[in-house]
Amino acid sequence: MVDLGLASAEMAQSGDAITREEAAGSLHAILFHPEFKIVTVFATSDIHSHLEPYKPNGAESEIGGLAKMSQAINRIRSVQPNTLLVDAGDAPYNTNIGNLTEGASTIAVMNEMKYDAMVLGNHDFDFPFEVLKRNAGNAKFPFLSANTLYHGERPDFLKPSVIKEVDGIKIGIVGVTDDQSAFYTHPKNVEGITFEDHFEAAQKAVDEIKERTDLIIGLAHLHGDNKVLPTRVNGIDIEIGGGQDIVAFPQKSETPGSYLPASMRKL
Repeated sequence: MVDLGLASAEMAQSGDAITREEAAGSLHAILFHPEFKIVTVFATSDIHSHLEPYKPNGAESEIGGLAKMSQAINRIRSVQPNTLLVDAGDAPYNTNIGNLTEGASTIAVMNEMKYDAMVLGNHDFDFPFEVLKRNAGNAKFPFLSANTLYHGERPDFLKPSVIKEVDGIKIGIVGVTDDQSAFYTHPKNVEGITFEDHFEAAQKAVDEIKERTDLIIGLAHLHGDNKVLPTRVNGIDIEIGGGQDIVAFPQKSETPGSYLPASMRKL
């Protein structure tokens, strides 16, 4: 803060509580600093091809619906162009419309919404490999998974990470899939597919891009290991986790980095 000219050395070294006026002055200095920028990150997860809103068992109101989400996102984009939209897995399948089109309907809507990246979840393997490859080819955004291999090699349509530049800020997005995903689907759907240890693959992917980025987002579909990832992998600034099928709010980790169930957060 002192080096950036956002606080005086006296204030920074003082053990006394600052006044409201001093706090307001510091906030003003930050907000009007020429290098201060805001990037808004929208995230979804576990869409399960619910293109229309639905009411979960026992719920009092409907949730979901990509048209509703799109309206909210576009409203923010109209006043905040520095916006990213990502998905933390399990998007294409699991409703009638999703299954009948083998995920094509969901990918088409996500294209219209202008997603920036999606990580593979375990339900992305509910259809055979060729369907996954076709959906990735139809998508106008990258499919990410640092630890998914096909016959021992990473398929050319899968990337471990992507770097997005937003108003001069280089944001790395690393995707990692639960390494137990093969057990969630029919064995024929994962013939030839193997999963590397998700912690080791995530660390390798982070290390590959950390020198070229200002910030790294971990886009993870790890179920119970979502909260573990920031404790095992160095270099993730923010994690967006999927696979728990919940509507939740951001959580702050007690370890470096932070874990967010799919939600919106401003950086």
